[in-house]
Amino acid sequence: MIKTNWHTHTFRCGHAVGTDEEYVQAAIQGGLTTLGFSDHAAYTKSRRTDRMDLEQFPDYMASIRALKENTRTRSPCI
Repeated sequence: MIKTNWHTHTFRCGHAVGTDEEYVQAAIQGGLTTLGFSDHAAYTKSRRTDRMDLEQFPDYMASIRALKENTRTRSPCI
């Protein structure tokens, strides 16, 4: 069985806790072969209970891209 998770939200959406790195580490420790980050689409108006603000989007993308690059040698997870 292939172990994947394509539906991972981050703290930016307002209803998840932990850091992006913690999610990756948990996925690696759990033996996942794929981890997909899928925060809800960013809004220009603040809706901190269910999606990130548009201003957070650049940080979100930078964080996920950096984690993908930094974990490539340890796991093909992201």
